[in-house]
Amino acid sequence: MRTFIYEHAVRPRSELVTVGKDAISHHTRWRLPGDHPDAVPDAANTGVTPDSVPLLASPASVQIVVAGANNAGVSAVVEIFGLAPRERPSSYSTIESVNPAGGEL
Repeated sequence: MRTFIYEHAVRPRSELVTVGKDAISHHTRWRLPGDHPDAVPDAANTGVTPDSVPLLASPASVQIVVAGANNAGVSAVVEIFGLAPRERPSSYSTIESVNPAGGEL
């Protein structure tokens, strides 16, 4: 699921310009308008697909959270705020996979 979200978390550069997110803050690495005092040019246009901007650094940047009662389990994506949210989640717990039929998954 993380890989799918990572691969599809991409926006066209033109869309980001339209909403004032055409640069990156040199402090927080968050997107902001190009005329903002903290703005540095977005170097993402030097990649293989220069018109597409990836919004996540890696699949590990996506946290999948399952919450609710036994009869209401729901998966959700939770955005993590902090100085480097695109690089690593602030809290991370690996949950052991269990095969209900027994044996390894």
